[in-house]
Amino acid sequence: MGRWSNLSYPTLSQRQREYVLGAVLGDDSLVLRQASLNAYLRTTQSLAHRDYLTWKYNIMKAHTLMSPRLRYSPRYERVHWAVRFHTRATPELTSLYRLCYPKGKKAVSQRWLDQLTAFSVAVWYMDDGTYAPGRDFCMLYTGSFPYSQQLLIKQYLHKRWNVTGFAIQRNRQQWCLRFTRLGTQQFLNIIERYVELVPSMTYKLGGPERPWRRSINPLMNRYVNAWRKSEDRILEKRYGHIPAKDLAQHLGRTLNAVLLRANKLRLDGWQADRVSDGQGFYSVN
Repeated sequence: MGRWSNLSYPTLSQRQREYVLGAVLGDDSLVLRQASLNAYLRTTQSLAHRDYLTWKYNIMKAHTLMSPRLRYSPRYERVHWAVRFHTRATPELTSLYRLCYPKGKKAVSQRWLDQLTAFSVAVWYMDDGTYAPGRDFCMLYTGSFPYSQQLLIKQYLHKRWNVTGFAIQRNRQQWCLRFTRLGTQQFLNIIERYVELVPSMTYKLGGPERPWRRSINPLMNRYVNAWRKSEDRILEKRYGHIPAKDLAQHLGRTLNAVLLRANKLRLDGWQADRVSDGQGFYSVN
């Protein structure tokens, strides 16, 4: 018999498994060291989100040997304080590691997504989501995944939860998923009761007012007022050569709708503040 043959490992509860599947999509990591048999879960949050980390710790407490510890790391010539805890290394977490890190690198798969629950998605949103006050839409920052996996996540959210959105690049760098107004309502309705378990995270629901619950103008519903081919031709010809707000006014659309449609058509807006012929803005007729 080997020296480790009599070790007993705590079993993950259903809620703990749901937590791990969602949290690893966000800020948490499963770690399998080269000299180790099993993987463990590592959780880190900034000092400002210490209450949120405490909530996470209470979920996984049965699998930890130490309480959260304060740590710091020097970045950008500043000292960043954070709070961290990690679990014991167990065979169950190793199995989840194989699922989430198929080649030693985190990669989203349909098999992983199919195991998510509403609670898993809520943890993911509290880690990497944000709500845009005044504009009533939310986003998921998914910059650590390539574009093909962005599309996989978008399709999953649409088919499984009926949440509509777009994969876009913020500042033409990192990818994120930006939900439509209707998609935001559907998404936040699904996860709201779980986010409310963490009072320090309710700002990601728009605060106590919950402005996303307001009724939506039918003109903003792309299924009711779909884009016409003539509008697409105008965008393809003029987007990037005149200000997007002028195009929105000409087409009778919101600026947000024009930007999202241009992104879907893969139009480049890098010269939106320039003039293609050097003489002035093209007029909108």
